[in-house]
Amino acid sequence: MTSLKWRLWLLLFAGMASLPMVAQLPTNPGSAPGQRHPSNPGNAPTGEPERKKGGNAAGDPDSVMVHGVVARLMSVTDQKSITVVHNWPPSAMIAEGNVQGYFGIKDTNKEYNAVATYTRECQPVIGITRAFLRDIIQDDPDRLALVLGHELGHLILGHVDCAAPASMTPMAVAAFTRAQEYAADKKGFELALAAGFSMRKGLKAFQIMDQMLGYSSFESLATDHPSTKDRIARLDSQQAELWKAMSAFENGALFLTAEQYAAAEECFARITREFPDAGEAWHNLGYARLMRYAAKLQEEDLKRLGFGHVVAAGFYRRSAALAEKVRGVDAELWSSAVEALKQAERLNPQSALAQENLGIAYLIAPRGPQPDAALPYFVRASQLLPGDKLAPDNEHIALEVNAAIAYSQAGNAEKSRELLEAAFQAVKKVNQDSSKAYFSTIAVLYNYGMSFGREVTADEAHQIVDVLEKYLYLETRSSGWWTIAYERYAETAKALNASPKAPGTFERPAVYRPVISIALKNGSALILGSKMSDLSAQLGKPEEIPVAGNLRRLRFAESGLDIIGDDQVLAIIMRTGSAPPVTLQNAGAAQASGSQVRVGMPAGNITSILNGRVVFIPLVDLTPYAYFPNLGLALNISGDVVREVVVTQVPLADQQS
Repeated sequence: MTSLKWRLWLLLFAGMASLPMVAQLPTNPGSAPGQRHPSNPGNAPTGEPERKKGGNAAGDPDSVMVHGVVARLMSVTDQKSITVVHNWPPSAMIAEGNVQGYFGIKDTNKEYNAVATYTRECQPVIGITRAFLRDIIQDDPDRLALVLGHELGHLILGHVDCAAPASMTPMAVAAFTRAQEYAADKKGFELALAAGFSMRKGLKAFQIMDQMLGYSSFESLATDHPSTKDRIARLDSQQAELWKAMSAFENGALFLTAEQYAAAEECFARITREFPDAGEAWHNLGYARLMRYAAKLQEEDLKRLGFGHVVAAGFYRRSAALAEKVRGVDAELWSSAVEALKQAERLNPQSALAQENLGIAYLIAPRGPQPDAALPYFVRASQLLPGDKLAPDNEHIALEVNAAIAYSQAGNAEKSRELLEAAFQAVKKVNQDSSKAYFSTIAVLYNYGMSFGREVTADEAHQIVDVLEKYLYLETRSSGWWTIAYERYAETAKALNASPKAPGTFERPAVYRPVISIALKNGSALILGSKMSDLSAQLGKPEEIPVAGNLRRLRFAESGLDIIGDDQVLAIIMRTGSAPPVTLQNAGAAQASGSQVRVGMPAGNITSILNGRVVFIPLVDLTPYAYFPNLGLALNISGDVVREVVVTQVPLADQQS
């Protein structure tokens, strides 16, 4: 979940004391990093920090606007209440070029920054970069007032002058600073209104920031900042529900990316209830249900019904309209998916993705493939795709693969292989490290190898063996299609009087989906980012456990769970043997469930289950936990036994650089 978008966004409002990059500003000689600077004498003049020439030249229109807005905001500030800020009033300045030379914070490519900080002489400074003014403020003083009011709020509220307490864990620091952001928003809102600025116009700055650099509220759990839409929802009372729905849409899209389909379904179902005309939400709801249905398919289902290896089509990552316990064939779930997709089609007949996903649905229908029903949807999708501006990049690759399956099942093997070859050539042109390239490649290889009939020439048999061998090396053995492909590969190799490679030859590490939720015994899901206020309805009355920082820790003894959060669930802790296990899900459709991680299991078993990067961090208290950032899973191991299992997203220092 650590995308470049939120790394850039992290620098956007960097005026926060507890952020490492602010705590490490240059200090006076002899003072420790992050130490409070001694105040200058009360009558000492306040100067601007050292900066490059040209940043605030006289007559510069940007400089005139910045200083004018700051002056208006300062005129309505109750200076008697300011007791924590040294050397009041603060200076205002514009940075150009490398912001490192101005504010002592790390640079970004586009330098979209606004900060509240201190100079070496302990002079408070409100600063903004030229790029921010050019691309986001756009000569609008109302937008600038909300941004600079936010930074002034950090100073007034005492957020900047002290480092985060050393005893606070990364999770506590993140929650503490997210609370500071909301408080600074509120103070900036009050100052801008009192100074006569328009809040409706000012909020446009937040909307532009969200479009350029935004991230979802679920991603914000692993950062020091709340998401832009969550912040706007608190400020814009008239349209709060709309902004919350847009935030839920982004969360749902993120869950779809992580293949957490049940969590995504919950997000989009809520949106369609509140905004029934949101066509993109209906599409993504149908997509989530269709992928849940596909994930339940077992190897015997694929073999019995003859399903091809489909490629999951795209889903909408933003909405223009808004501005498993049992595996196997689930006909009811399939029907609900098709119903939602058809509603999306009715609301937006020009949606290529709705057409494509309806085609996929009929390729994996409960009674077997229905190519005659699927093909018209794929043809229509190919016509609409060039005009579907919200469709993902390179969506034509998945469309070609899925249409090839439909043609193969309709008996047109020649057309099928023609489309597969086109898709394979297209895959070569995309980033080979991307999931699109990986999943498209394995689908092309599988379907090409399986497209030949039972009676084949020697040349065709060699093609089958070569193509399916490549597929078997790439695909994980947990895939329901893997065994089917191996059987065809081995059978064909033997027909050529060649010895097929043993299944173990193709062994590769499992690829797991990120963990964002756990399944409770009553069948419901407990999801990171859900409301703390909803927990009692799910788990009963909790015991409140004292915890440091701006956090709450709720203990549900009967379930063996502790939940940590502020207003959102930030960590789910399984602390006793009665807690449910964490079931790791293999990535991709028609995958068998992976291993389980539970309290009380031998620590030696962990290395055979989990792979990838691991870091040791103080998570709940100062006790070090083994944290697997790619999974969002942390373990407290003591005496060769797993004592606690924690599902969480933790801000890591190296992710904030």
